[in-house]
Amino acid sequence: MDRFIIKESNVLSGNEAVDQGPALDSNIENDLRDGLTGTKNNAEVQEVPINNINVETDNDGDNSENIGDSFQPDIFDPRYWDSLNPKQIDILAQKGPRRDLSIQKGPKDRYSRRFSALFYTRILSNGEHCDRDWLVYSKELDRVFCFSCKLFTKGHRKGQLATEGYNDWIHLGSRLKEHETSADHVLNMTTWYELRSRLQSDQAIDKTAQRQLRKKKTTGEKYYSELFALLNFLPSTV
Repeated sequence: MDRFIIKESNVLSGNEAVDQGPALDSNIENDLRDGLTGTKNNAEVQEVPINNINVETDNDGDNSENIGDSFQPDIFDPRYWDSLNPKQIDILAQKGPRRDLSIQKGPKDRYSRRFSALFYTRILSNGEHCDRDWLVYSKELDRVFCFSCKLFTKGHRKGQLATEGYNDWIHLGSRLKEHETSADHVLNMTTWYELRSRLQSDQAIDKTAQRQLRKKKTTGEKYYSELFALLNFLPSTV
């Protein structure tokens, strides 16, 4: 007991022991730091790439989220026609399908048959050439689609031209003739043309209304301008 009491009094009364406490703790911390990371300078060098890695990871995550949020499907691509909303369908109906006219022939299949841009034209019995404006070829899928039947069929859609696309190039000519004279196709074409006409009429009405509004605004500005000029010309009664 006396031994313990003596040590306690030495610690409390010895200035040297008290003063060395922080120094010892500092030395221990330095030794531990040097033992783990080598030197203080090395520790600072090693922290830089770690921070860089964390920053790059966060940036990559942000970029991936931005890419996902900013992705907009190409409404002219038949691959996305099943997922279009009504507004996108209206835009597509008004503008019509888009064709890549640089593609004159597609890749050959196992029968050495392939799509040809000649199928875009229908030759009538009187020799007249008629454009199949409803026929669209997808280069990515190597298939053809019926624009009107794919977008405007109500209920169950019949045939590959209105669903997953048609690629039986051997029988494509006869299949197109059969399809374009069917009742479902004629009905869907009528729906498309009527919607396009209505959208174009509404757009024309909107443009007319905008012109009238601009005219009224211009007339009003001219009226107030002349009124202010007249008021400034009159002599002051004050």
